[in-house]
Amino acid sequence: MKIVLDVKESLIHNAEHYFSLAKKQRKKAEHAREALTMLREKLEKKTPAPNKNQTTTLRKKQWFDAFRSTKLSSGKLVVGGKDAESNEVLIKKHVLKEDIVFHTEAPGSPFVVIKTGGSTVTEQDLEEAALFCAVYSRAWKQGLSQAEVYWVTPEQVSKEAKAGEYLQKGSFMIYGKRNFFSPGLRFALGVIAHEVIVGTEEHISSHCSQYVVLQPGETKTSDAAKEIAKHVQITDSNEVLRALPAGGVSITKKKGNILKRDVF
Repeated sequence: MKIVLDVKESLIHNAEHYFSLAKKQRKKAEHAREALTMLREKLEKKTPAPNKNQTTTLRKKQWFDAFRSTKLSSGKLVVGGKDAESNEVLIKKHVLKEDIVFHTEAPGSPFVVIKTGGSTVTEQDLEEAALFCAVYSRAWKQGLSQAEVYWVTPEQVSKEAKAGEYLQKGSFMIYGKRNFFSPGLRFALGVIAHEVIVGTEEHISSHCSQYVVLQPGETKTSDAAKEIAKHVQITDSNEVLRALPAGGVSITKKKGNILKRDVF
């Protein structure tokens, strides 16, 4: 610190001058601290307290994240393969004897499994899982209005081919009675706790205030994903894109507002 003395004044006068300056600076510093304290208090009042019921961490990765998955109205988990390799892994490693397995009559669809957890499976469970299987089948990409879906028990699914036949990866033989559904290719998509869920409109609308209804169409899935993400208020459109079936889509309804006439 550099001190300049006035040679025309006495030493005592110079000392009093600097003492007065120091006193003024000290008061300014105190006022600044008080202002900073008041500002902090105002910011704390405006910042909402954390919600104890709201999780602030991302959900821990689960085994079914490697597949397509959603929850039925009953809360049961439904898991589907994405391709031949994941079909193979799903059936061989993750199907238990109490589960229900779905597939389509036409080739090129995922195997879909209801993880029952040993609980009773209702007709509504079967219908919702059949829709899930149909939506991600080749029928959607072909622009069909519905698909033939059947369900069987795990013991009816085998990797043992008939004599003279060869099963490719992701393919299985189905033996015994098949139980059929013919769901229309029309489903709803919404978001719960930052996770994209799909299902019937009745199911999704009961859990989501904002959702869309989709059917096969001409819009590219990448373009549709951006539009849907904005509507359901999710920042990453890739989360939506991963939930869309292969092939074009048409958004027929948003939040209950009909954009075009339903055809099913």
